[in-house]
Parts: sequence; C-alpha cells; structure tokens
Amino acid sequence: MNEETGIVALEELPEKEIYLDIEPISINRIKDTIKNNFSRKKFANKIRISERILSHWLTDCSLIRLDIFKKIINFLFVDYEDIKIMSIRGKSNGKIENPKLPFNFTTKSGAKFIACMLGDGSLNRRGVFYSNTNLDLINGFIKDCKKIFGNVEISINHTEKKKSIVHTVSLPIFCKNIVNKLGLPIGPKVVNNPHIPNFIFNLGKGKIAEFISQIIDDEGSISIASRHIRIKFALIETERQSNLVDDLQKLFSELEIETSIYQIGQYNSSTGIKRKNWQIEIHSFNQLEKLVKILNLRHKEKLKKLKILLNSKKINHFPKKKCQQIYLSIMKKIQEQKGYFTSFDIATATNRNVGSCRNSIIKFRKLNLIRCIKPYAIGNLHAPAKYVIK
Repeated sequence: MNEETGIVALEELPEKEIYLDIEPISINRIKDTIKNNFSRKKFANKIRISERILSHWLTDCSLIRLDIFKKIINFLFVDYEDIKIMSIRGKSNGKIENPKLPFNFTTKSGAKFIACMLGDGSLNRRGVFYSNTNLDLINGFIKDCKKIFGNVEISINHTEKKKSIVHTVSLPIFCKNIVNKLGLPIGPKVVNNPHIPNFIFNLGKGKIAEFISQIIDDEGSISIASRHIRIKFALIETERQSNLVDDLQKLFSELEIETSIYQIGQYNSSTGIKRKNWQIEIHSFNQLEKLVKILNLRHKEKLKKLKILLNSKKINHFPKKKCQQIYLSIMKKIQEQKGYFTSFDIATATNRNVGSCRNSIIKFRKLNLIRCIKPYAIGNLHAPAKYVIK
C-alpha cells in the first residue's frame, strides 16, 4: 500500500485519465521490436487496441494513454525504467515534465508536502491546492513540489482577504490521484477527519521533525504570554475526536516531546453541522527547548516569536515549605486588583507556564483553599476560568 510505503508508481495511476509523452528513441525501440516480430495489425489485435491509434503513436510520436501504453510494454516485457517519459498529462490542462518516477514522498520534501496537505492545503475533485499569506511558505511548497514530482506545471492565484493577500498554488488536476494514493481522502478535512499516513511514522526523527515543522508553520500558534505552542484543527461535531491531533501526539512521542490535547469548544457552520476545535499543546520550557533544537521553521515571524519565548525563561525556585504560601500571596494580590485571578494571571506573575499554574490551581481547589466563581467559557465567548481565595 502507498500509505505504508510513501511511494507512488506510474502504473498505479488511473489508466484512462493519464497521457504520456514518450521520448522518440524509446518509441523507435518499441517500433523495431514490433516490426521484427509482428505486423502492426497482428500486434494490435493481440493486445486488443486500435491499429489506428498504435500506428499514429509509432509514426508521429503522439501522446499515448496510460492503459494502452501499459498493454504495449507489458506484452513486450519492457521494463518501465527502460522507457524515457518526457511528460505526464491529464485529461485537463497541466503536466509534469521530466517526471521523477516513481513519486517518492519519503524524503524531507515529501514529509513537508504531506504536512502542507494536512495543514493549509486541500485535496478535492478540482485538484491539489495550497493557500497561505506567507510567501516563504508558498515558495517552500513550490520547491518541495518540484523535488517530488519534477518540473510540475504550477499556477498561482492572489486574492485580497482582510487586508492580506492570500496566495493559492494549484497543481495539475491529475496530481490529486497521486496524493490520494497516499491515504489522504479527497474532500474537506473538517469532514473527512483524515489520519497522518502511516509511512510518516517510519521516516526517522529527522524527517518527522520536518513534518512537524511544517504543521507548526501552517497551523501552529506561539503564545509568549501563555508560554506554549498550540496546534489547532477544526472538525465536525459528529466526530468523536480529531485523528490528526491524536496522530500528532504519537509523532511528538517519537521525538520524546510531551504534549497535551484539549477540546476547546464549538462554532456554527454554513453547512448546518456545528464544528468543534481540537488542539495539541507543548507548554513546558523543557519540552519547548527540546523541540526547538530539531525544528526547521520557514515562517520567520513564528521562528522569531519562538526565540523570544525561550529567551523569556526565568526559573523561580520557590522553597518547598513556602510554595503554597507564596502562591496564595500572589493570588491574593491579583484578586485585590481585579477581584479574581486566572491561570494566565498566575503564569504572568510567576513567570511559569500556564499548564503548571493550572495544576497548582487544581491542587488548591482540592485543598479547599480557593473556589471557582466563573468556569472556563468555550466557543465564541472563550475565556479562562476565574477564581477567588476562600
């Protein structure tokens, strides 16, 4: 299976939708083989194709449909690797010149390409698309496409949206069949709830880090105030949980990075089916420092924010016996100013990550030292829980 290997061969593509431009030297070798053993009519009858189509291809070196090409070389026991393919085309416009067959997605570029498809990319009946406002990510995607496919014909559209320019790269329509072979379903990810293809898990730490780097480039957000990296995906509410978030946690585990998963509310959609957001977070300085050493981000602003985040680290060593007293004192001070405190307030005051402060709040609630006056709000009213000292 391609989902297991990450490699897609020419002969696996839809036979009646792909057309090939074969190098004349290769065609002449096939022509000589047929001439020395058959008449064209007899050969055409044996493999059940039109003599007119066969003669037209052998004489004019015209395009040949994949199913006919396969019949010819399989009957003659010709190896695919011995045939020079100048270009691959689909029924519609668009082609790949000097295709890099078979198409190998187990490289660093392949890992990033798959991450793009699961991030800001889309795979639908109209083809393969990747949209972003960041030109570094757009140019990186194009570079990866050429490394994987060859000289692939690419078009770029530019659309103004909310004072930004969205750049959309599109590949030839038939490329959707290549990508679909890797286990990525055609259609909206929010409905399909796709998995990360299995072969990504077997690429080794270096290439897995490239995959995660691209996911963060596309879907990640870096909060200096909350001290975490967050990756978020939307999903229709009828799905139990995000497969991408689950799979990402497994990939982070391969890199020995600890993460947390949250479901953070839902929102309405024009389709009528509500959607909910799932997110995965890395919110420990130790984990962030381990991760940043292996990341290869293309998004310069996110890379800059990540460096600022790591440089903001200050370790406050609270004496064990006075830790509770210190926390309660900080909570009291914030409460006097605001009337309440949140985990974010405590994180800012102590220079610790939000996750650690949440754990402390849970501990103090169990000890009956504090109480919640307003629970965590989800959806459009998203807000942290508010607490007061008893």
